[in-house]
Amino acid sequence: MTGLATATRDEVECVAAEVLRELYDAFAGEPPRALRAYRERDTLLLLLRFDAHAGALRAEVEPDVAFMALPSIVAEAVGARTGLRLRAGDASVCAATGLAVLGFTVVDQRDSGALTGDDRWEPAPERRAELRVVAG
Repeated sequence: MTGLATATRDEVECVAAEVLRELYDAFAGEPPRALRAYRERDTLLLLLRFDAHAGALRAEVEPDVAFMALPSIVAEAVGARTGLRLRAGDASVCAATGLAVLGFTVVDQRDSGALTGDDRWEPAPERRAELRVVAG
């Protein structure tokens, strides 16, 4: 998918999952084992299953370090493709079991009636995503 898509709020999880799949494939050199997107209202969770013992993940970069930047990169790419803004949340990675969970808040700037207060037409202050690494 290239350029600005016509995705609606109902399709943003599909675009986000596609972006995460592309990013993971570029990093690891192979597709993820599984990828799921779950959405309830303005909350979006992406669950990524990966093989921690294969491909580039055995190289110089540990999975927990590599996943630290993913929430903000996914949010920026989804915004560029859809016009919707994702506010990156936290990421949790368990390298031993090969599971990563990324959280987002969906903000549609085109729908000013759905936004309140400081979110209306103003970029939200960026919050640095926190990474939780679970020992295996």
